[in-house]
Amino acid sequence: MTDYKEILRLKNLGFSNHEVAAAIGCGRNTITRTLQRAESAGISWHKAKEMSAEELRRHLFPSSADHSQYRMPDYEKIHREMQKSGVTLSLLWVEYCEECRANGELPYQSTQFNKYYGEYVHKTNSALTIGLSSFISFSFRNITLDNPSRFGMITFCLVKQTSREIDYIRLKN
Repeated sequence: MTDYKEILRLKNLGFSNHEVAAAIGCGRNTITRTLQRAESAGISWHKAKEMSAEELRRHLFPSSADHSQYRMPDYEKIHREMQKSGVTLSLLWVEYCEECRANGELPYQSTQFNKYYGEYVHKTNSALTIGLSSFISFSFRNITLDNPSRFGMITFCLVKQTSREIDYIRLKN
């Protein structure tokens, strides 16, 4: 996330847009756009230093401050659906998009949908482990083996990537 306060602070100290961009680690167009927005909103560094980072962002970019226009998917339901044989994340995303459009809402693009699903899985420590940097459609199945004399009850979660043969096994007690 861009540090708008730091942009205004460095510019106030007399740094060029190029120097500010290098120091912040963002593009010069971001610096220019931020400075133009600050000027049109009447926000100087002295005003900005009294604001929180979120408050400053809302003043500079009021339209982007409200993300409620996108409907957050029900990831608990999606996770339950993912446990069914043959169900993929891509299929569930298409269904989510159709549902959003039917209700007049904007759906997240597949990358955001997959990112938030990955965060849900990580947060809930669910049995599904994707383990790849890019999200690809997955289908998985739980198999339970009951052998109390040796291991007790063990659930295997088999994950198979649909575009190549990559299988995962994760044990869950």
